Amino acid sequence: MELHYVCTGSCHGVATEEQWRHGAKTCAAQGCERHGQPLVKRLFCEKCGRHYKEGSKHSCA
Repeated sequence: MELHYVCTGSCHGVATEEQWRHGAKTCAAQGCERHGQPLVKRLFCEKCGRHYKEGSKHSCA
């Protein structure tokens, strides 16, 4: 599992933990309704390619 930071808007943008540490903390996509809003921390399952909230139960479909 990797830590990612995602946009919950229409662009569904993703920043890795390293990108987030280097300043990618808000949505930068022009035209996204969440442009300029903070990205949300999520865990990423490499097996199924899905993001999920920390502390939530995850099972690959």
